[in-house]
Amino acid sequence: RDGDKELKIRVQTYIEGDPGKVEIDKDLIEIHKVNNIEYYIVSNHAQVQAIWTIDSYECYIAGDISIEELKNMIDSIEKG
Repeated sequence: RDGDKELKIRVQTYIEGDPGKVEIDKDLIEIHKVNNIEYYIVSNHAQVQAIWTIDSYECYIAGDISIEELKNMIDSIEKG
């Protein structure tokens, strides 16, 4: 958290075929694909979010950031 701005990162396990549910208040913004992983970029309560699954994990980044900043974060994950 930085003043009124915040960034949330969550990684949780899920039972195959039953990932968690994320509330979305707008249509899908885009799918950002990196190394065969599809990152769903959506909007929720004036924040952008990226949601994806890998193996048995559901991953999530959300915050008061731009879509470009979110994509840069996604790209940096894949470089690590």
